[in-house]
Amino acid sequence: MFDNSGEKIKKLAKIFFWICAVAYVIIALDLIFEEWFDGHVGIGLLCLVVGPLLSWIYGLFIYAFGEIVCNSSEMKCKLENLNSSYHNLSSLATTNGAISNGTTNVPTGSVDQQILKLQRLLAEKLITPQEYNETVERIKRGH
Repeated sequence: MFDNSGEKIKKLAKIFFWICAVAYVIIALDLIFEEWFDGHVGIGLLCLVVGPLLSWIYGLFIYAFGEIVCNSSEMKCKLENLNSSYHNLSSLATTNGAISNGTTNVPTGSVDQQILKLQRLLAEKLITPQEYNETVERIKRGH
């Protein structure tokens, strides 16, 4: 019922727009034809133009809110994946043993394995390119 609420809000915004726009048009046409003989057609014409425009503006705000909800849900999911990737790589480094260089834990093993693990950390953006380069230099100097 409450899953995927951002998409539901966006659909609701579209439905709201169409219902309100059609209602404004019907009301405007009623005002125009009812007041035709009294000479007060201006209110009906104003309602015909302004009503759908207001419906669009209200619908746009509701749709934008739905978009914000969708984007925040997507960002939360990506952060959870990034966090789990970080913990998986951290546990991999600690199970294979690690050497600390002050900022980055350097996994032990062959030089190629160590560099490969660092490349994964860099690809996941868990370390900066500068940390990567410094650690690779340390590994090469150590072997």
